Amino acid sequence: MVANALSRKALARAEVSMHTCELYEQVRDLNLTITEIGEGIMLQKLEISCDLRPRKVQTQSLDANLQRRVGHLEFSVASDEAILF
Repeated sequence: MVANALSRKALARAEVSMHTCELYEQVRDLNLTITEIGEGIMLQKLEISCDLRPRKVQTQSLDANLQRRVGHLEFSVASDEAILF
C-alpha cells in the first residue's frame, strides 16, 4: 500500500514537471526577455499605455467650431480640459 502511494506521488511529480517544461516552452515561444532566477523565471516588464485622451484634448483645442459650443448646456469641460458631450 505504501509503495503504491509512493509510486502515485512520483507519477504526479513527473506530470507536474512535464507541465512546467511545457509552460517554459510556451513562454519561450513568446520571444520575451526571460531571466532564470532560482526555481523560477522573471519576464521582462511589459507596459502598455494609451495616448488617445491627450491627443483628443489637443485636437479639440484646435477646433474653433467645438470651442464655440463649450458654453452650451450639452457640453462640459473635464479637469484635463477634454470637452465632453
